[in-house]
Amino acid sequence: MLMRNETAMKHIAAFFDVDGTISDTTVVHALIKFKLREAGWRKWLWLCKLPMRLLWWALIDLASREAFNRSFYASYSNIHVDELSSFASEYFESFWVRRLYLEAIERIEWHRRNGHRIVILTGGINLLVKPLADFLKVDDVIAAELEVHSGRFTGRLNTPPLGGSGKLKVLQNYADSSGVELSMSYAYADSYSDRFVLERVGHPVAVNPDLRLKLLANRRGWRIERWKTKLR
Repeated sequence: MLMRNETAMKHIAAFFDVDGTISDTTVVHALIKFKLREAGWRKWLWLCKLPMRLLWWALIDLASREAFNRSFYASYSNIHVDELSSFASEYFESFWVRRLYLEAIERIEWHRRNGHRIVILTGGINLLVKPLADFLKVDDVIAAELEVHSGRFTGRLNTPPLGGSGKLKVLQNYADSSGVELSMSYAYADSYSDRFVLERVGHPVAVNPDLRLKLLANRRGWRIERWKTKLR
């Protein structure tokens, strides 16, 4: 899903992944924090099953980020939209903001000063990403949207999974509709699954890359950066 802030058209964009790139977080952090708010035996049953879930998700993610997204977001089934929306602000203020990388904020400001369009491109849920996007004052957000029925999430994605080649398709569609020249644009990501996006832009940057992305970046001559300084 694309949430757009109407600004003057800019032909150069900087696309930022979120988890592991802008912040020392994962999508699993948010889900665990949300589940810990629940009361009663259901919370403890879910936590008991968590180690096996984590192993399963890790194995799926190695094979396909798109498959991981479909499997992982099934965990949001039957959660009320308003409840998650309220949690998003609480989660950002109490946890997420302290795990932002100072280097990421400085780089975003550098792009802003140079008149570049700043875009968050993430497989995270749009409701959870919104407080971060507001804090960073980005131009656009491209994030996952969950299907809703009778005010509750079904656990299914309402949009194609934003991972792997799926991110590339969304990136290209965004560039076509926004007048962005990808050959002049930047992309920042930490995961090998984001290689398609990094390959498509003129200025790819591997931030805190996993092993497979680091090896690929070295072969391709992409810039590798380590962002570690967290806000306090």
